[in-house]
Amino acid sequence: MVEAEWYPSPPFCSHNGAGRYGVSARPHLSAIMTPMDGTTTTVPLMHCYSGAKFNPFEPEPEDIRIADIAHNLSNVCRYGGACKKFYAVAQHSFICSLVAPPHLKARLLLHDASEAYI
Repeated sequence: MVEAEWYPSPPFCSHNGAGRYGVSARPHLSAIMTPMDGTTTTVPLMHCYSGAKFNPFEPEPEDIRIADIAHNLSNVCRYGGACKKFYAVAQHSFICSLVAPPHLKARLLLHDASEAYI
């Protein structure tokens, strides 16, 4: 059995997407894990919009949620923010799905989904 102690996000992070500097902070939690052998390791965890805790180094399929993907991508600007008007990754994915042939719509809607967790 593994025990974990949770440490809160830094004060400039918030789970609603806007950090102290007005950018998407994607807050993180750290867990101090103590496996049965008595060693202690720190595991970086993302505290997601849905409340789930996601380990990007050991992702589990059940930890990936469409609500988290939609929320995170709607708060991330394309082109690293180097555009005159905010253009969300989610907006880009949605537009791609609108112009795609029917058999590619779902694929294009989720083609940038991994950016929600990296």
